[in-house]
Amino acid sequence: MMNKIKFYAAYDRDDHTWFDLASWDRNRLIVELEVSGIDNYIIVEMHAEVPNDAGD
Repeated sequence: MMNKIKFYAAYDRDDHTWFDLASWDRNRLIVELEVSGIDNYIIVEMHAEVPNDAGD
């Protein structure tokens, strides 16, 4: 059985790099970007499936 998870990542359009933090909470990620001084970004919603026994 697989669990579906969703998380958010950000791409810095000025530096052409991925922000080093991903988050389960889109709003929290935006706050982290603003605190880091990044204002030209794209937020990407990502989906993954992980086994129920992951981490056991």
